[in-house]
Amino acid sequence: MNTAEQSQQEDSWADVPFTIPKNLDRVEAIRTNVVSRTEMRVYSPLIRRWVDRDFYFVSERLFIRSRGLKTRTATGNALPGLVKDLKYATLGLQVDAEAYDGELNEAIFRKTRFDLILLLPMLSTLYRELQRADLAIAQLYMSEYNKQITYEQREAMLQPLHLALVAIKQHAMGIVPKTMAELAEELQIS
Repeated sequence: MNTAEQSQQEDSWADVPFTIPKNLDRVEAIRTNVVSRTEMRVYSPLIRRWVDRDFYFVSERLFIRSRGLKTRTATGNALPGLVKDLKYATLGLQVDAEAYDGELNEAIFRKTRFDLILLLPMLSTLYRELQRADLAIAQLYMSEYNKQITYEQREAMLQPLHLALVAIKQHAMGIVPKTMAELAEELQIS
């Protein structure tokens, strides 16, 4: 096989076909004139799972919360802090990936492609941060594969990003995390 044929074959294997995330039908049912479409290529299992399972659920819920009379202000006040936490977690992953020289090997990490609908401007920020985090995570997986870090170290590095994504999802669902004082009172701990 010559190099041109080998390169073409590698390109055909590089991408997994488009994946249709859950809740796409719910997002497509929303009628708004502020819609953007983009293609997202995902390498890491964490981001792939989040985009597949949670992206459209969070999108729909944030859209509804940003339009509701009672929830509009709370969402407007909470989202900048949540996005800031996500950006900080992503930056931490990027620094860790650079520190361990985990270069992405596309032969090992096959891309999954998603065609995303962005209903809100904040979702474009979420999309960009997910892209950055995805690349850093894939590089950390390569660092683990090359025995530069352990599984436990990699998982510890991913924890802030995971918590930031959980916080965004909880906000979209309308869940307000309880403080330690509220938990102590609820459990009747003095």
